[in-house]
Amino acid sequence: MYGRRPNFFAPLAALSCVAVVSAVAQTSSPATGSLRIGLITAARANSEAASIERGVMLGAAEAKQTAGLFGGDVELYDASAGRDPIAGASGLISQRQIQVLIGASAEYADALSRLA
Repeated sequence: MYGRRPNFFAPLAALSCVAVVSAVAQTSSPATGSLRIGLITAARANSEAASIERGVMLGAAEAKQTAGLFGGDVELYDASAGRDPIAGASGLISQRQIQVLIGASAEYADALSRLA
């Protein structure tokens, strides 16, 4: 008796998920569904900064795939901090019109927060 209930509700749940995804995909506009992320890479190579950079790149790739399901897009742009992280961030903001700014090093937190 209990074995039939999950089998009955599983197709119904899957059908309702497909209906919700279809409704959201039809209402979202590709022009407004774009997110541009800027990554300021570390000037000095260290394991913490490299790990942050890999995590941001993997996260952006996954977000791009998910956004594609709903007609959106996620773009990741990176710039080296060099001697001045503000210069790299300013370039990304002016040239790429980024909406999210991520620093790969904790050293850049104060400077980037003042810029923001």
